[in-house]
Amino acid sequence: MDASRLKEVRRKTRDVLGDAPEAFIKAFPTLDSQQLGQVFSENLRSRRTALGLSQSATAHCMSLSLTAFRRYETGHSLPKLHTAIRWSLSCGVPTEWLLLNPRQLAELPPIHALKWQPLVSYISLANPDQLHSLTTLVRHQNPDFPANLTAPEERPLTLFPDAPNYYRLVAENLKPFRLAIGLSQSEAAGLIGISEASYRLYESPQHNTAIGLQSMYGMVSALNIDPTTMSINSRLYDYRCQQRANLWQLNDWVSGLESKQVDDTLLLVRSCLNHFELLQADEPAG
Repeated sequence: MDASRLKEVRRKTRDVLGDAPEAFIKAFPTLDSQQLGQVFSENLRSRRTALGLSQSATAHCMSLSLTAFRRYETGHSLPKLHTAIRWSLSCGVPTEWLLLNPRQLAELPPIHALKWQPLVSYISLANPDQLHSLTTLVRHQNPDFPANLTAPEERPLTLFPDAPNYYRLVAENLKPFRLAIGLSQSEAAGLIGISEASYRLYESPQHNTAIGLQSMYGMVSALNIDPTTMSINSRLYDYRCQQRANLWQLNDWVSGLESKQVDDTLLLVRSCLNHFELLQADEPAG
């Protein structure tokens, strides 16, 4: 696709979805599979470490063997999209954070920093009573802490359908989105970096074709879209919208903190995470 056509498609994407922040556009550069493997493995390792999780516990979250997980964390292979989503829902972190260019983190809004990952996870996983407890404790020290954060109605991982039903949902959303931004199947396949025949399977609810992380990244980086766009009209999508609303409230708050407040808050959040065991892995599916 030539530059003028890509510019036109991105304009139509903005008309449909709204503008993507410039910092996020830069955080999703075009990468080949080897480069994406390195980005994914670095994010997987650094974010796991930030949460204090072992490799075995994280593998359990993703319904993987330890051997398979280690291949992802060393960059030797890339998972399918649903495996990355299982990780993000188990740990309370947006899926696309596994795909962000690690070198770009300093230029993204403060909430993306690794040190805030425990707070992000807590807010995304806590039930209403747990969130109320944390909010009360933090506001005792920092009265400006957001008072209107919303807890998920149920454990996020329970919102995720099994893989076939998830890819059926993606297929049902992918064609209307493609038509809305004026892409042919051939152009969409070219942007993602797959054959047109393979792309047709992605749009077929009957086939429930698993999407590779490379394909989803190709769409994200080419069109500057949020990968959760493809789960619209689902409880998963509603949860992601709520999670984002929480994150931007948190981001506004952390942006104004002094270093002593940061240290005290992080210690408190870690204590609460351990007390409520919010990062204990769920039982593997199936």
